[in-house]
Amino acid sequence: KPRKPSVVYRGVSTDAENGINGGGSAEGFGLYTTLNKDLAKDYGTIQELGKEALPNNPIAFPDYNAYEIFEQQLMYKVAGYRRKSDYSSLNINEILNAIDPTIDGVQIGTGKKTFWVKYPPIEEVRKVQDYTIRAQQGENR
Repeated sequence: KPRKPSVVYRGVSTDAENGINGGGSAEGFGLYTTLNKDLAKDYGTIQELGKEALPNNPIAFPDYNAYEIFEQQLMYKVAGYRRKSDYSSLNINEILNAIDPTIDGVQIGTGKKTFWVKYPPIEEVRKVQDYTIRAQQGENR
């Protein structure tokens, strides 16, 4: 296992500071961090975090292209979806958790271009998804 860096960065937007940002994207729902301050800055105010912000058992990919190929094979061949629009509302966290519950994130890239997504426990992901669905339906008031 590669040694974890002692410092990573994340960009925090005004929405995230107000509790609005769900921390989700194509790479799953979780805490996004990077070694690249400039990349973090693109997402808001730079926040410095320690190695505890990194996943303990991530799936590692040498670059984003390798991650995308893995995701497509996982969704098409393993989960049985026929096109990306069929699974666009799913979090990859849930699929990975079903395959191997010890996976707690992804690492994409190498060197200064590396970024990580640390997944929270799957129960937390589901709580946030339920809350988001209710919010979209106007039920959280």
